Order: sequence, then structure tokens, then C-alpha cells
Amino acid sequence: MIAPDSATVSDMARTVVACAANSRVLVMGSLNMDILLEARSLPENDGAAVLDHVRRCPGGHAGNCAAALAALGVSVRILAAVGEDAEGAALEADLADSGVDTSHIQHCAGVASGAVYIPVAADRHFMLLDRGANDHLSVDLMKEIDDFRPHALVLFDPPKSLIEATARLPRGATSPDIYWCPGAFASSVVAAQSGILDRIDVLLINAVERRALASLLDERSDLEIVTTRGANGAEMRMSKSTISVEALPIEVVDTIGCGDAFLAAYVVAKMASFGAKDRLALGNVYGASVASQAGARGGHTGLPQLLELAARPATSRRPS
Repeated sequence: MIAPDSATVSDMARTVVACAANSRVLVMGSLNMDILLEARSLPENDGAAVLDHVRRCPGGHAGNCAAALAALGVSVRILAAVGEDAEGAALEADLADSGVDTSHIQHCAGVASGAVYIPVAADRHFMLLDRGANDHLSVDLMKEIDDFRPHALVLFDPPKSLIEATARLPRGATSPDIYWCPGAFASSVVAAQSGILDRIDVLLINAVERRALASLLDERSDLEIVTTRGANGAEMRMSKSTISVEALPIEVVDTIGCGDAFLAAYVVAKMASFGAKDRLALGNVYGASVASQAGARGGHTGLPQLLELAARPATSRRPS
């Protein structure tokens, strides 16, 4: 439960809604067309499986998070790249319809838009990435940080050159908080060579990414490390303190995009000066909202509704 009584919930809602409405977030990373390949079970090596459904949905970590932030009432600009193809046009149009500023999406001639093939069976899924235009995002777009003056910069999985450029951003009183969700770049080599861990404020990873970065994270006491654990909830570790929240009891329909929505809610809650446990709780609720519906953006909801849901006892937080 995110707050103890209705009066406190009302006060918190007014505070965070006003904060979101006056906040600017810059999101940088991938845009993909998700191709979900749904089967009852995955075959063994050299085997075969009959697909029950094939679905195409707008996706990409950066796109999912930007759309989720816009649904929460934040002013969002995205730095991303698409090809000059039908998929790129569809990805851009979907974000514009969601309220995201798409004026700085880069259009790459002669390159296909990114695609992710996602085999899904029972409680398992994995992603096969065709990076496409995502690997052609220009580092020149980094100047938009000064132009947009964001309160937060959310970094996902742009080319390594942009991760390195982000690591070199100066610190200062007006500098944005930087969040990194590394995804496919969750590698101790990438993190060490780029120096990104020395510049970011928050690292958000899942359990698989945590293992990939373990050799670098065990010694970090200065970094806010948020780990999403699916059915096991989420935790935040900073210094010697670890805070955790349990997962919500929901019927999972589709887990694609849950972490992106979690991060969107976490960013808004941190900008509104929520405590760590409340940040985790709000992220959990938004992630559960997405997991309870089909598609990476199917469960996006407004901030007042999200806060109301988060204020319920855990056993009754069932997104509809």
C-alpha cells in the first residue's frame, strides 16, 4: 500500500500529478516492431512447434517507456532512429498518437527499421533482435539535451557511441538525473569501457542483466540499483541498504514492456520525491497493468488511476 489513508493519497496524488505535468523527460534508445510468435510450448533443438498466434505491435524499450511516461502526463521527447519504411512510419505515428514528441526521430535511408522476434510460450519468452536503424542513431542528437533541458534522461540501448557520450556528460545543479536500462548492452565490458556507471544516477535491470553486470555492481555503494524480478517483485539497493516489494497477484497475459512501464513510473515517483518503497510500489503497479493486457503498451494508464490502484491493499490491486 503506497499511502496509509485517503487524505494522504489525495495529497500525494495532487503533488505527483502536478510534478509530472511540469516535468520534461528525454528518452533515448531503440524503436522496434515487435513480432510476437505465440505457441503452447517451445520445441527442443531441431524440433518444431505450431504457432497459435502471430502479432505485430509497436515496441522498442525507448518507445515503450516514452509512451508510458506520456500517459502519466509527462512532457516526453524521444531520440531514436527508424528506417524510411512502413514499419518506421507506423512506429513514429504510434508514438505521436501517444503524446510523445517525435520531432527528433532520425530517418535512416537504406536501412530497415528495427525488429524484435519474440517467441512466447507459457511463462517463457525471449527476444531475437534485428537492430536495423537503431545502430545508426547519430551522436549529434545529443545536443538535444541542452535544447530540451530535461529533468531526467532515460537511456536504454542506443549505439555504444551514445552510451559513451552520455558517460561524458557534465554534472551540475541543472543536470538531469540519468537512468540506464541497458537491455542487450548489459555487459560488464560495455559498462566498464564506457564509464557509464560513474555517470548515471539509477541503474534499472532485470535478474538476467544483474548477473551479466555482477562483477561491477558488487563493489558499487554509490549507485541506486533497481532490479525487477517478475513474479518475485522488485528491489532497490543503495549503499548497504536494500528495500524490496512483492509482486502483485495478477493473471499475467503478456510480460513484454513491463520493465519499461515500471521505469516510467519509477522516474515520475522519484521526480516527485517519493521514498524508495513507494517508488518501487508504483513501478510494480504500472508493470502489472501492462502484464495484465496484451501488447507492450496495452496497460498504459493515467497517473490518477495508477495512484488510486497503488493505494489499494496489495491483494486487491488487480488492474482491469
